[in-house]
Amino acid sequence: MFASIYVSMRRFILAEIKKPREKGLDTDVEWMCECLGIVTPRDTDRTSTKILMVMLRAAKEDEGLSSDDIAGKVGVTRGTVVHHIKRYMSSGVVVKHHTTYELRTHSLRDTLNEIELDMERTIKRMKQIAQEIDDEMGLRER
Repeated sequence: MFASIYVSMRRFILAEIKKPREKGLDTDVEWMCECLGIVTPRDTDRTSTKILMVMLRAAKEDEGLSSDDIAGKVGVTRGTVVHHIKRYMSSGVVVKHHTTYELRTHSLRDTLNEIELDMERTIKRMKQIAQEIDDEMGLRER
């Protein structure tokens, strides 16, 4: 099951993926990235997952990281980091503050709560416009 919603130039992709059998931090973070549509088939080195791990550690210390900082910690080029960070930003997980990037809130759960609220607001606005379209077109509910 896939859902795709655009919110203020954001694109949220939710994929219903079976939870990993084994509990483990790396496995759970990778699963989260897959559910958010961050991981692509080309990401064979799990770079997106490694970047999120770095971002989570930075959130624990309440610090933002530059793309160079992230590149150094993950062991990839700055360009690769920017590519992945853009995906995180468009999904609403990461935000940019001046020259650094950080998790949208201080925890992953709170970040997901904020994304959920964004999605709910968007659906509410869409329903309002849909009602206006239905009214103008003379469509009615059963």
